[in-house]
Amino acid sequence: MRNILIFLAVLLAAVLQASVMPQLALANVTPSLVLAGVLAWAIWPQEQKPIWIFLVPALLLDLVVGRPFGLLTLNLMLVFFGVDWLASSFFKQSNWPAIFSLTLIGVLFFELGNWLLSWIFAALGLAASLKFSAFYFYATWPTSLILNGFLCLVVWWLFNQIRFIKSNGPITKFK
Repeated sequence: MRNILIFLAVLLAAVLQASVMPQLALANVTPSLVLAGVLAWAIWPQEQKPIWIFLVPALLLDLVVGRPFGLLTLNLMLVFFGVDWLASSFFKQSNWPAIFSLTLIGVLFFELGNWLLSWIFAALGLAASLKFSAFYFYATWPTSLILNGFLCLVVWWLFNQIRFIKSNGPITKFK
């Protein structure tokens, strides 16, 4: 039952990412629920993390978005494993500076991976190369850091709330 609920939540995140989030774009940056979920899951302090949780929405978005198939999934896998390794190796504490740092690093990994993988796919003739301008570096990257970083922190907070309710039971009436 738990796996079915997780699958439905992940599927809902992919549908919201494809339908609602493009309407919330700011400075050519679309907030990414899937990226936020991947980063929150990578930062989450747990030993055994099933990878399929973020592969499902990434593969669904790869089918819908206009990029070559596999670019987003590969990028998100690299981000997940990179941030998970940093979280388990260097940032072993779950304090706020570590979480903010890992969020910032994860969004930067995603943006750099997007650029690098797009360049590799363009060199192989599988996609058109990305065109960068000064606007991209002084407006798009900071906006992406703020939007996707904030969204990641919200998803991480929701994970904490779910764990709190799971360990303490639902909050009942106050006496």
